[in-house]
Amino acid sequence: MDEKVREILDLIEEEKVNSAIDKIQMYLSDEEVTDDFIEGFINNLNAINDNSPVVLKTILPNLLKLMTIKNDVMRYSLLLTIKSLAEENPDLLVPFAREYLCHKNANAREGMLRLLTYAAKADPEEIRPLMEDIINLLADKEDFVQNEAIDLLKVLGRKYRLEIEKQLIDFVKSTTDPTIIENAETVLKKLVDIKDLEEDDVHKKQLEAVQKILEEKEKEITEEEIKIKQDEIKKREELVNIKKETKVKDEELQNKEKELLEKEQKLKEKELKLKETALLVEEKEKEIEEEKIRQKAEQLEKEIEINRKKAELELVKKELEMKDLEEQKREILEKEKKRIERRINKIEELDGEEEYDSLKPPTSEINKDEDITEE
Repeated sequence: MDEKVREILDLIEEEKVNSAIDKIQMYLSDEEVTDDFIEGFINNLNAINDNSPVVLKTILPNLLKLMTIKNDVMRYSLLLTIKSLAEENPDLLVPFAREYLCHKNANAREGMLRLLTYAAKADPEEIRPLMEDIINLLADKEDFVQNEAIDLLKVLGRKYRLEIEKQLIDFVKSTTDPTIIENAETVLKKLVDIKDLEEDDVHKKQLEAVQKILEEKEKEITEEEIKIKQDEIKKREELVNIKKETKVKDEELQNKEKELLEKEQKLKEKELKLKETALLVEEKEKEIEEEKIRQKAEQLEKEIEINRKKAELELVKKELEMKDLEEQKREILEKEKKRIERRINKIEELDGEEEYDSLKPPTSEINKDEDITEE
């Protein structure tokens, strides 16, 4: 484990929270901070949060800056750690939202959209003021940012469907880009599904109202039966007619009770279907999120492998160049050796000092030969 990370964890275990926060802010603001420290720090964020939740709340601005890192695995791990904070305290996230929604780094834009999605599921009211900024990101130049914006608008649409529909229609009117229009249509189609769910809720409330009315009528019928029994004591002569009326009313009451039970059963079945639908949606969202992480991790591994092979190729190329230079040098030395041997043979064949002098090359040429030999 990185020594600086170990130092921070020790301070937190010793309940020296302020000192730990100062250290974290100092290390993260250092321009020469190492990747090992960042990786170790992110991997231990959950442990830090378990021991002292106030630390994460305090260093949130520093954590948000880490959304620009290129390592996708570390970045998604960071977002998952901040998820609980975004869900429990969305008000802490909102003040930084616009800064990162228009950030020049696409990873930062995507990260903020994902954190806002977590927050919107817990408290959509906090995210509502950012609706226009989110819709504008449907036109982002990066597909993965557009997809995050679509997911966030789907979540907000559960509560602000009509408002989002109006803004989306106005947004589509202002563009001719087919990709942007397609993104807006995707959100609008999802809002139609939400509308169906809302109608189911209305039907549920209507059933509850009918049930309440039936309960009140049942109470009225019970009171009427008591009154009838009191009249029986006073007016025995009307006993036969009163019994007939009571029997009819009992049958009506039984029929109504039967109808109420059937409606209650249908209502329970409807609620069960709604819960199943919600669970399926949540599971699908989780699968999509895991698939995105897996794909980006695979892409990262491929990039690392490509870079490694490029480095190996470059090394082989340099080795070949060195071999070529050595071969050229060897050929030059071989030629020079042969030339000198030929000259020595000619000198030995000469008779007399005069003929030797006539064959002797000028001083400049001898110096030149010596230079070449030394090389």
